[in-house]
Amino acid sequence: MQYTNNTEYRQKIRDFFKMEQFPQNLDKNELESETYDELLYDSLAAQQNMNILYEKTKNNSAFCTLYEKAAALFFSTDLQIGLSVLFCYDYFSLFYACLTEFDENPSAFTEENELYMALYAKL
Repeated sequence: MQYTNNTEYRQKIRDFFKMEQFPQNLDKNELESETYDELLYDSLAAQQNMNILYEKTKNNSAFCTLYEKAAALFFSTDLQIGLSVLFCYDYFSLFYACLTEFDENPSAFTEENELYMALYAKL
């Protein structure tokens, strides 16, 4: 998962959450591209997919530790806020790598995992 700018990052998020591009009654040429993109953001798809992801990972202590540390950046202890933080531009590529590794072998994703350690250090 690589991106080098905000436009690429936004597309990766859309792809990850399987957001549908839907037509708007807006003239794209009248709006700044980021504003137009924000109007097309499907928050329901994001929330539904984050809920599924949380249910899938909430019993893994490594993910819980990441969620706790990420939530603390916003003075929170809410693990789901921490999950949301990990979708931010600065963390998403590493978080995606962690999720991929977890999908391949859930029991191997622990605090000793290199990707976990890299994301933990970045937080």
